[in-house]
Amino acid sequence: MIDSTNTTGKNFNAMTSYVKSVLNYFSYSETSCRVGLISFDNFAYTRAYLNTYVTRLDLYQALDDIPIQKGSSNYYTALWLLYSDTFTVKRGDRLDVPNVVIMLTDNAPSQNVQSKLTSSMLT
Repeated sequence: MIDSTNTTGKNFNAMTSYVKSVLNYFSYSETSCRVGLISFDNFAYTRAYLNTYVTRLDLYQALDDIPIQKGSSNYYTALWLLYSDTFTVKRGDRLDVPNVVIMLTDNAPSQNVQSKLTSSMLT
């Protein structure tokens, strides 16, 4: 998950470059690593589901296609989208494989996120 709010674009560009460098360490296929991508500002947007892309170049393009937005960083909406729509079998989640989430942001949350999350979302 990547925060797409940034007024100058400097931090956002640094974050996308960092994500691309991390993506170089993995191989992608239906049976190995799967990557999803959510960007968020006031709202959250699915840029790639776990079963959308299997090549590194496709993931790079999905990152490059994220527009920089003005607004606040709504962590809750991003986490809710992740939990309710991305981590589902329909979207490529494998029940027998642990899920890992990395959230990149340079802003404080726009609201109290922890009070809104249910215990099942945190485990």
